[in-house]
Amino acid sequence: MGGGSMAEGTAPAAARIKERAAGQARVARLTRWAVVGGLTAVGVTSAAAAAALPGRSGTPAGSHAAGTANQPNTAVTQSPSQAQTPDLQPPAQQPGPATNSYPPVVTSGGS
Repeated sequence: MGGGSMAEGTAPAAARIKERAAGQARVARLTRWAVVGGLTAVGVTSAAAAAALPGRSGTPAGSHAAGTANQPNTAVTQSPSQAQTPDLQPPAQQPGPATNSYPPVVTSGGS
């Protein structure tokens, strides 16, 4: 009936196991390098964006340097649009909340 010994059937299985282990090691190496490359790309991109785009200083809002806590802030900054239109005045009264004459639309369920 099947004329082979058990030793003959185990050799190909052992080779397949070694091949599978080698393949898994290659995939693990590839995954590690992909993660390292992705993190490097994110770091480079964020550094380039930080250098190219204007932002705020590293000092948190509301904090003062030592010795300047009692000095008033007298600097007044104007945007270019404010400097170009000096006759523009703020409204006499703040606008109220928006009113809506339409009833709310609610869809719930399919029936």
